[in-house]
Amino acid sequence: MERNESWRLVTPGGKVVGYGQGLVELTRAMRLTRPASAALGRVPGGALDRLYALLSDNRGLFGRLVPDGPAPRRFP
Repeated sequence: MERNESWRLVTPGGKVVGYGQGLVELTRAMRLTRPASAALGRVPGGALDRLYALLSDNRGLFGRLVPDGPAPRRFP
């Protein structure tokens, strides 16, 4: 299914990224994962894209690790 093959993230500055580079920007945007973004930022883009493809090809497997039920409540 084509919609599961890619994703895009728009940063607060208006930059549009996806695939592996999107992962770097996404982890940079969240406080708890910011340290991981520094490490991911050092990985070559092609390797990050292959990592994204590996993860997206196995969504069903990773989805089993997420508990059923309501999502955590967000506080502003």
